[in-house]
Amino acid sequence: KGSSPESSAAAETNRRVVPENALSKPVGHKTRPLYMEGTYVFECSAKLMDVWEEEGKLCLELDQTVFHPQGGGQPSDVGSIEAEGLPPLEVTFVAKDKAREGVIRHECKGDAAAWLKAKSSSPTVICKVDESKRRTAARLHSAGHLLDVAVYAL
Repeated sequence: KGSSPESSAAAETNRRVVPENALSKPVGHKTRPLYMEGTYVFECSAKLMDVWEEEGKLCLELDQTVFHPQGGGQPSDVGSIEAEGLPPLEVTFVAKDKAREGVIRHECKGDAAAWLKAKSSSPTVICKVDESKRRTAARLHSAGHLLDVAVYAL
């Protein structure tokens, strides 16, 4: 049974088209970016996948995160990561890891020895973004888009 021109047009209209960027390649996410699902989501639970020290920083890989990494004109989120039986960590910087494709790296301050020891048990953690700083960054980001449109219209 063939499709009518109307149904083909409707299907074409409803199809989501994602533009390709010639400078990038598709990247599978090892860390699920929950921040892409909602600007105003400030907390989540996650599973600790890896912990390591690099250049004096304690770095964490999680299976998912609400922490927005620095990039695209957006500053990194900051906040805290907690787990039962472990001292809390202060998240000072978040970035897409250059050495581990698809990993979002959380750079933290806190008791490195306790967290390195806990790595093997892969505990569940609670990620808490500093809500005030995220809201400010979101407003500034939106304001930048508005300015771009206004200047372009001149």
